Amino acid sequence: MKDEIRQPRSAAETQSIKKRHGRVFGFLEPASILIVTSGQQASSYGGARHCQNMAYLSGLLEPGAAAVFVAHSSGNRSILFKRERDRSYELWNGPMLSIADSRHELGFDQVFDATEYESEMTKLLRECTVLYFESSSDVALTAALNRAIDASRARRNAMEIRETRRIMADLRLVKDDFEIACMERACEITAMGHTVGMQKVRPGMQEYELQAEIEYAFKSRGAESLGYTSIVAAGANGCCLHYTMNNCPISENDLVLVDAGAQFRGYTGDVTRTFPASGKFSREQAIVYDIVLDVQEQCVARVRPGESHWNLQNFAVKSMCERLHAAGILDRSPQECVESEDYKRFYGHSLGHWLGRDVHDLGPSTENGRPRLFQSGNIITIEPGLYFQRYDERIPAAFRGIAVRIEDDVLVTEVGQRTLTDCAKKRSDIETLMAGR
Repeated sequence: MKDEIRQPRSAAETQSIKKRHGRVFGFLEPASILIVTSGQQASSYGGARHCQNMAYLSGLLEPGAAAVFVAHSSGNRSILFKRERDRSYELWNGPMLSIADSRHELGFDQVFDATEYESEMTKLLRECTVLYFESSSDVALTAALNRAIDASRARRNAMEIRETRRIMADLRLVKDDFEIACMERACEITAMGHTVGMQKVRPGMQEYELQAEIEYAFKSRGAESLGYTSIVAAGANGCCLHYTMNNCPISENDLVLVDAGAQFRGYTGDVTRTFPASGKFSREQAIVYDIVLDVQEQCVARVRPGESHWNLQNFAVKSMCERLHAAGILDRSPQECVESEDYKRFYGHSLGHWLGRDVHDLGPSTENGRPRLFQSGNIITIEPGLYFQRYDERIPAAFRGIAVRIEDDVLVTEVGQRTLTDCAKKRSDIETLMAGR
């Protein structure tokens, strides 16, 4: 029988964590401290998400821990405070990492028991002029830090307190080789699940039955969990952007819009595919689908360092309006549709977002009032869509109720981009795949 059910971290993950620590100090001025905490677990029945910043900086998935980075002229130090193994906690929630194991697995210069947090922080804060601190759900750690601030007289010595969000966003937006490898596997599993969905769908199924097939495919291929709640929307249900009820039947003539992602080693894939329940696109469905696909592929091809979400969004909006007008679906000129923002009635979301440990990963789309430019190591989604509501009488009747979104995950490289999600999306490929069901 195994004595230990906890899987030790690989040398590659430990090395990656150490490198992240070095990057943290690149953002800190002398006499500053950055603190990130894991927060508290909400329930013994699971479902609580630990602070992703803590997981990013330590790989630790336990409550009641704090990562502290001290920048000082005499030398920088990374310090972890965590609880020692607690058999009562482990009985309900699974194995913890011991303090001894933490010292060689997590890459910190020092590891202390969490009971020493207040006394150690009191010492460290005496020479601190800037404290970066993230609001935490951990009431005990926050109270201990406040007492340490008072005891060290740091507040009275004009210590400045800042949020960690900007530093953490800058860190997490650029993925290292270990993170990219995790993302590649998450995206591979995600793409496999969507392929299974196309093969398993049948008219007469319930949306939740198809959801179960896709999520089983994720799990059976190594996913740890879901990256987010799956969207499986048949017919006009796809016109609801965050539809998650998934409790309606799938009809013969429906398009099925599936937005689902698998999580692997804390990183998530995020893919959307739209396919016909019957296995064949109707004429109107094909027209809308090809417009979205053409725009999506052009936007993917434009991804490179120096490009931005803002530029790609403007290109996508203009391109879709031009194509819709050419197809006789728009009742206004493309220019009028864009300038008046009338397009938002059928395309109301942005083209994409950052992707990583969170499906909408930490990081702003603007920087100093300007669009934030892509750089090598970013991972983004590209996901244009068209959603024609049944009640929109300005849309020709044959197109009402059609919803199409196509989404892939894209790594920004030094010279361009690489798509991480390999899953059928051309109409001919989808129909061929589904013909073999």
